[in-house]
Parts: sequence; structure tokens; C-alpha cells
Amino acid sequence: MPGYWQDPLIFLFSTLFKLAIVLFWVRVIVVLNSRDRFDPLLRSIVQLTEPVLAPLRKIIPRYRGHELAALLVLLVLQIGFYFAITAISGLRIPLPLLPQFALADLTILVLNVYTVVILIQVVLSWISPNQYPPAALLLFRLSGPILDRARRMLPDTGMIDFSPLLVLLVIQVLKRLIAPLGTGL
Repeated sequence: MPGYWQDPLIFLFSTLFKLAIVLFWVRVIVVLNSRDRFDPLLRSIVQLTEPVLAPLRKIIPRYRGHELAALLVLLVLQIGFYFAITAISGLRIPLPLLPQFALADLTILVLNVYTVVILIQVVLSWISPNQYPPAALLLFRLSGPILDRARRMLPDTGMIDFSPLLVLLVIQVLKRLIAPLGTGL
């Protein structure tokens, strides 16, 4: 379907699918790391994703706090994204490689989310240390467990926290290792 509408349709479908995928990734990560059910942002995320996850959870229960139903939704959304893009653009993706591409591209996307979250968190710490807007708490819940592990690995340097730098470095290396396994769409 090459033509006038191809690029805008690819942009629209790409944006919608990736927003949905990021929403479910955030649900998986935040619910795993947070016990605060009264946080308005967390409640919004749960309310947006619960209509999809509630029926699936009857078939696929949680396992050790992990939202397996949400992980399945992520995989289905990513594969649906491939089908939408291939239908619009005429690209062909080999079906046997679809799971590999989906897992690689989902991993790249979550690594990109972590990169953005950590960079925003670093900028917030420079602008107004110890005074954060309520939305920043969600960022801390997303990146906190990873940054805490990095802090334990690094020596104490006083006022300068090098853990975001270490995590961002590891994320970039992982992205370069995983990118050849995905589609890059």
C-alpha cells in the first residue's frame, strides 16, 4: 500500500502501539516494585490496564509478584504491531523469527524507557534536589531498584551519585547487543 497515506499511517500505528506497550511495561515494573496503592499515577495505570489484564489473569495467574498476563499482552501487542506495519508498508517479516524479533524489540523499548526515566530523574535532582513533583515518584519507582543495585556496586563518593552513569552505560551496551536480534521498527 505504498503511497500518500503510508507514512502517516505507519507513524500513527507505531505511536499507538508503542504507547500501549510502554503503558503495560510501566504496569509490570511499577506493580512489581511498589506497594503504594494510593498513588494517583499508579492507580491510573492500573485502571487503564486492568480491563485487559483481569480476564487474562483468570487463565494466567501472577507468579511471585510478576504480572505474567501483562507480559503476554506485551508480546501480543508487539506482534500485532508487526502485522499492522507489514500490512501498511508491504514489508515481510519471517514468521519463525517473529518471537525473537518481538522479545528483542520489547527489550530495546524497555531499555529506552529506563534511559529516559533515569535522564529525567538526573535532571530533576539537579534542578530541585529533595523537592520532587508527585509524578517524579513514579520515576523513582521505575528506576529505584536498578539504581540501588548500581549504588551497592560503586564506592561511596559523597555527594555525587555515579549510579545513573553506570546504569546508562550498561543499558547502552545491552541495546547494542540486543539490537541485531530485533527488527528495528
